[in-house]
Amino acid sequence: MANSIAALEQSLAYNTDDVEALRLIGVAYGIRGFQLQQNNNLDASRSSHLKAKDSFEQAARLSPNNVPVLYNLEMAYTQLGDAAKASETRQRWMALDPDYDPSK
Repeated sequence: MANSIAALEQSLAYNTDDVEALRLIGVAYGIRGFQLQQNNNLDASRSSHLKAKDSFEQAARLSPNNVPVLYNLEMAYTQLGDAAKASETRQRWMALDPDYDPSK
């Protein structure tokens, strides 16, 4: 996971507005957050989920109608316990594409 994050950070150093790189690094931080949570390292887990949220928020500012970004942002808010923002974000992406399936 660390190698993936490092490669994406390097990519973002060249282009800070790369929406897909921002989404992917957010996903990587989210996965790392889950792994840390499973190892009962809750402070590090929260920190990783915060980094994921920040990446998704930046991507959403650049591409406000990007459903995969908004879906992942909803998941980050959920992991951080922000039910209100998670619900608001879910409503946004559902209004854009109610048939979106993140498994595809």
